Amino acid sequence: MSEILTEQPAVTPDVTPEAPATVAPDGHPVELGDAGKRAIAAMKAERDAARREAKANADAAKRLADFEESQKTEAQKIADRAAAAERERDDARAEGLRYKAAAKFGIDEDHFDLLGTGDEDAIAGRAERLGALLKLRTENDDLKAQLEALQQGKPSSGRPVPNLKPGATPEQNDPEETEYAQYAARFGR
Repeated sequence: MSEILTEQPAVTPDVTPEAPATVAPDGHPVELGDAGKRAIAAMKAERDAARREAKANADAAKRLADFEESQKTEAQKIADRAAAAERERDDARAEGLRYKAAAKFGIDEDHFDLLGTGDEDAIAGRAERLGALLKLRTENDDLKAQLEALQQGKPSSGRPVPNLKPGATPEQNDPEETEYAQYAARFGR
């Protein structure tokens, strides 16, 4: 791109050039001839033309600066939109990574937000630790339930009881005897 100078030309202040002395050194007035008057008129015309040109240059420089500013603003808008699109892309990618890690390590939706953000390795590391903790919590809850059942005198074998209706209590049969009796009933032994 070509470089455009935006410096404004130096404008000299409005100083009228000294008119040729209309008074002689001895104090008598001197009359200018036609040539002197034409020279003064030409100098004034040059001065006025230079002023108009300087004003036009200043206006052009201002328009150029405004145009460059408007272009810079448009470029900034484009940069802002690009940054927003990149953030949205990164957020979607991180969410996809969290879903992938949650599915891999068995993390439910209640704990999904604990996976946080970051790269794939960081999310997978947190998911692995969280999955292990949730598995231990589930095992702990199962052990608590078995302990409560034992304390109430209802041992839990961890197996489903056949023909159990909601709200009913299972019979206190030995699970192995029940399985043997079922086997014998089916196969005649």
